[in-house]
Amino acid sequence: MKALWRRISENRLGTATLVVSLAYMLIGLPAQIHQIWVTQSVRDVSLLMFLLLATQCIFWVMYGVQRKDWVMWVTNSICLIFSLILLTEYFIFM
Repeated sequence: MKALWRRISENRLGTATLVVSLAYMLIGLPAQIHQIWVTQSVRDVSLLMFLLLATQCIFWVMYGVQRKDWVMWVTNSICLIFSLILLTEYFIFM
């Protein structure tokens, strides 16, 4: 019974984590992309943060592919795409 409860708790934690990360990626990153595009300025943006985000997404995609977890690699692929757009904008508008 304890093992079953632990498995249910882990699934809830995983689901909650997925929802929060998707909310960040699907709301936060496009908002930043839009802000940079409108202002055409990256003065207040950290290049290191976007490089680290892109690197993190690459590793999560590789890990998801290795585990054959399509939810993990698809969501992190979306994050990677947004990160690459942000990096592109950074170098265009710097």
